[in-house]
Amino acid sequence: MQFIIILLATCLERFFDLRHLLRRFTWFDSYISYVHKQLSRYGQWVMLIALMVAIPLLILILTAIIRWLFFDLAEFIFGLFILVYCFGPENVFHDLEHYFKFKDEQKEKADEQSLAKKLFVKVNSQLVAVIFWYVVLGGFGAVFYRIVSLLRENAIAGKEMQPSLKQLEQIQAILDWIPVRIIGLTYGFCGHFKAALVPWRRYVLTGLHDNQVLLEECGLEAVHFPQKTDQQETLQGLKESRSLVSRALVVYVIIVFILLFIF
Repeated sequence: MQFIIILLATCLERFFDLRHLLRRFTWFDSYISYVHKQLSRYGQWVMLIALMVAIPLLILILTAIIRWLFFDLAEFIFGLFILVYCFGPENVFHDLEHYFKFKDEQKEKADEQSLAKKLFVKVNSQLVAVIFWYVVLGGFGAVFYRIVSLLRENAIAGKEMQPSLKQLEQIQAILDWIPVRIIGLTYGFCGHFKAALVPWRRYVLTGLHDNQVLLEECGLEAVHFPQKTDQQETLQGLKESRSLVSRALVVYVIIVFILLFIF
């Protein structure tokens, strides 16, 4: 059942733009403000742990109740909703479609290589890592990862969690470490393997601070992204990057299926 949920959720995310229908995290800042007001006097770590764990624990309890009271179908629907909700909150595929459609109308021309790098990094934080932790810890893992990323965004914006920015960045880097190395290698499998393997070997055993550069370099090498300034070539490189990511997601889901089958 877990694999079917992952497959359906990934297809929904790839082919439909659900961010306005499902993923509305406008409530989260109010939730942080409330917890900050109640627990800040107990110290930053107490508040941080409470914020990271409270909602995932609630999801864990709700899942157990649904499993006990209702049929498997109810648990399946709830699990699918949780996973889809934890994707994003952006949708890089539809953002790229919008860019390709309206690029000629934009006053300032974007750097396609930078957009490709953003794509490789965002796919991990929006999809790959969420799926990984869903496989490892179920709905608790998927929600925990998304909560950490939202807390980090709040800290980067200079809001309530700003004093915990360093800790949140380290926690997310830990959560990203394994998924980053899996999808980085998968980019190689789905593109120019030998070229992508060079940066992958360089960073595979390095520390947490190399997660982003591993994704960027493996992705760019896998598509042989053009270094020239010719806009048509770089635009084609961006389109190939999008295709690479789509293929890599298919392979990644197959890898997940094999692991679930074995274990």
